[in-house]
Formats: sequence, C-alpha cells, structure tokens
Amino acid sequence: MKFDTRTLTALALYSVRNPKDGAARLLGLGLTRDVVWPLMLLVAVVSTLLFAIQNAILPPPEARVTLSPVGAAVLTVASMIAIASSIHLIGRLLGGAGRFWDAVLLITWMQAILIVLQLLQSLVSFFTAAFGGLFLVAGLGLTLWLLINFTAVLHGYSSRAKAFGVVILAFFATGLTLALLFGLAGVGG
Repeated sequence: MKFDTRTLTALALYSVRNPKDGAARLLGLGLTRDVVWPLMLLVAVVSTLLFAIQNAILPPPEARVTLSPVGAAVLTVASMIAIASSIHLIGRLLGGAGRFWDAVLLITWMQAILIVLQLLQSLVSFFTAAFGGLFLVAGLGLTLWLLINFTAVLHGYSSRAKAFGVVILAFFATGLTLALLFGLAGVGG
C-alpha cells in the first residue's frame, strides 16, 4: 500500500463508510510500534496546530479555559494513549484478543479522520457560528461509530454491543486516569 494523500484519503472515506473493513485493512498492514508511535505524534501535532490556528482566527470565549499549543499537544497524546490503553486492557479482560500497538494505531487513525471534520468545522465556523453545534454532534457521533467498530475489529468481537460496552467502560477509565494524572501534575486546580 502506498502512503500518498490519495490512498490515505480513500482509506479514510472507506473507514467512515465501513469502519470494520477499514480497521481490518489498516491492521492488515502490520505496522510496528516504530511506525505507529511517530504517526501518533504527527497526528497530535497536526491536531494541535489546527486547534491553535482555529483559536487564533476565532478566539474562544473568555470564560473558557485555553491551553498553550504545547499543553494541547500533551493533552492530545495523553488522551490518545489513555483511550488506547483502556480499550486494549478492558477489551482483553472481556475476552478480546487485541494488541496494545494495534489499539494505538486505530485510535491514531480515528483521530486523523476527526482532524478532517475539525478542519471542516473551522472553515464553516469562519463563515457562520450557527453550525458549530451541528459539527460537535456529528463529531461525537462519528467518534462513537468509529470507536465501537474499531474496538470490535481490534478484539475480534462479532458483536458491536460488546464493543460498545468496552468503549463505555474505556471512557470512564480514561476520564478517571486523566483526572488522576493531571491532578497529580497540578493541572486544573
């Protein structure tokens, strides 16, 4: 498989339409952690840059907490590792067969797809803020859709319901983990 823009775009669109097959194709590439780790960092940096550009063009309300670009990048990486770890560990506890680096790859791929939605949201928000809520709902729905299907493929589940259970438990575990880590680091207090 070539890693050019056209191929990646086609795989991203395919992953949105058919996330189980998209995830299986991605995992079938056999990418090692030596490839997955830099990909995750690249996606985190691109997401952070887009976030910084969006905040520069359309500053957030004063009441909202803002992060520096470095803080946003650290939060993005920590979140991606935490959700991948949670999905990996909880899925394994519930009889799944997924591997950690495959979970990281799928979370990275999902984040890359969501960057496109974030970019579209930024462009539309530039012209009208009225659709911001619509993109937020679409983003949450797409995240859940991809995560459930990717989790099912990762762990070899035939049931999306079981994958949904893993995702819900993983959200709670990730939230608790991040709250504890940032609390210990003195962030947010």
